[in-house]
Amino acid sequence: MCNPIEDALVSIKQTLAKEDLTSELSSAIEASFAKNSVSLDELIQARAEGELSPEDFQIELEREKKIQEAELLTLQVAAKAKVQKVMDAVFDALLSGLK
Repeated sequence: MCNPIEDALVSIKQTLAKEDLTSELSSAIEASFAKNSVSLDELIQARAEGELSPEDFQIELEREKKIQEAELLTLQVAAKAKVQKVMDAVFDALLSGLK
């Protein structure tokens, strides 16, 4: 007799391996930083040269952080769809194991 929960876990592992969310997230973060690296470098240089006060530097750094967070929100939507796909596969495997 096969165990439906074990079958579902096998299905989860297979689906997660196909989706590879870790490398996708890492790639998205790297791309976001690469895209915004010039403005970050300019901020760091301006601070180092005394063109920005510590307070202004912190404000500008927070602004850059919010820009990057906004760019990564689209990844959140894609990740949610992939999580739903994984859960669908799990419950499909579980249901087919019970038939």
